Amino acid sequence: MKRLARDNMEILAAQLNPTVGAFKSNTAKVLDTLANARKSKAEIVVFPELMLCGYPPEDLLYFADFATAVANHLQMVIQASANLFVVIGCVRKEGGQLYNSAAVIYDRQLLGYKDKTLLPTHDV
Repeated sequence: MKRLARDNMEILAAQLNPTVGAFKSNTAKVLDTLANARKSKAEIVVFPELMLCGYPPEDLLYFADFATAVANHLQMVIQASANLFVVIGCVRKEGGQLYNSAAVIYDRQLLGYKDKTLLPTHDV
C-alpha cells in the first residue's frame, strides 16, 4: 500500500437509498458512485449499512441463495474498486452464520470485514 504525504484526503460519503432485494440496481448505484468518485478525485468511498441488499432484509435472509447473491455482487464492487479504498455494508454468511458486516476493500482486494456487534433486538 502506498503512503501519501499531503495535508488533505478526499472522502466520498455515498448517501444512497438502496431497495431491499434489488441487487442489480443497488450494485449499479454503487458502481456509478465509484466511477463518480474517481472523476472527483476521491480516495475513500463509504457506503451505507447493507447497501447491496437493502435495509431491512428481514425474512429474505432465510433464503439460501440470498447471502450468495450478496457475495456475487460484492465481487463486482471489488473489481470496480481500482485505486479506491471502499467500505460497503453487506450481509455475509460464514460457517452457517449470518453477519451484518462492512466489507473493507482497497484497489480490487477485499481486505476483510468488520462485523456489526450491537445488533438490535427489536423490529425496525
